[in-house]
Amino acid sequence: MEALLRKVYANLKEGTAELHATMEEYNKLVEKEKSGMYSREYLEKEVRPKLVTAKRAIEEAKEAALSNARAIVRAYQDELRDKDNLHPEDITEDVKLLNAGIKLNKRDIEAILSRNQDNATMTQIALRYAEENKIDLGRTLYIGHQAEIQQAGGVDSTIDYYARWIDKPNAEEMLNKFFNAVTEE
Repeated sequence: MEALLRKVYANLKEGTAELHATMEEYNKLVEKEKSGMYSREYLEKEVRPKLVTAKRAIEEAKEAALSNARAIVRAYQDELRDKDNLHPEDITEDVKLLNAGIKLNKRDIEAILSRNQDNATMTQIALRYAEENKIDLGRTLYIGHQAEIQQAGGVDSTIDYYARWIDKPNAEEMLNKFFNAVTEE
């Protein structure tokens, strides 16, 4: 989870810097327009088209920074979901016992679970066998990565909240506050 936070923070920091650089250009054009030093014709032909372009670039930079950060979170969640999928390369010899046509008991299933405790595929297969054959394993469940996926959803919520600050003068300060655990180290 910390790696996700660091990656999202770095992405938002870079995106915010790019956005603020574009905003500086826009503000210089606004100052130029308001200065009264240029003719109306010059402002219409030179400055205002650049203002429109800069304004569009600001919106695009803002959306790109936020979209990239959200994409990082989605990729992380997808990776975790994939870890909870069944993978044929993770099937062990224990699957022969589950398909042997003999009725396994609680002790047999617990032994299979013990041998495959770091193997999500075999754990899920053994638990499914137990459920289908009404073998009570007590509170043995496969939770998978659901908690981590939900925590990543919290990072997505933080991105949504930061979206309100990304184009403000104190954006970097707020980014550091939202991601203080990452920035303190």
